[in-house]
Amino acid sequence: MLITAYAVLLVTLSIQTVSDIIKSRAALIASLEAVAEVIGASAEAALLFEDTESAARLLSGFATAAHIQSAYLSHADGHQIAAYHRNKPQSLGFSPDVIEQPMTVFSNTRLHLYRPIMMDE
Repeated sequence: MLITAYAVLLVTLSIQTVSDIIKSRAALIASLEAVAEVIGASAEAALLFEDTESAARLLSGFATAAHIQSAYLSHADGHQIAAYHRNKPQSLGFSPDVIEQPMTVFSNTRLHLYRPIMMDE
């Protein structure tokens, strides 16, 4: 009977742990999507006028967000306007050439979030 109680406890804790992981990942994605939307709205002029200095200054604000390791602003053709790296440059978790829509990818230790900036014409 004690073994059955341990088995039930183990299953219950496993389910709770998985549920917590899923909820924390969803919260992380929602938080970073909001940040990406704000940065995207703020970056429109820098992208339109190829203002690399303003774009770099905008991304440098990530220095206060300890959980963000790298950020990039690029044109649709993949031409990079600005980048931010907390420590050393990080590789993208995907190829910019194949991205046609928003993308969220979890790797072993990182969340890679890509959001296009839709500019008014």
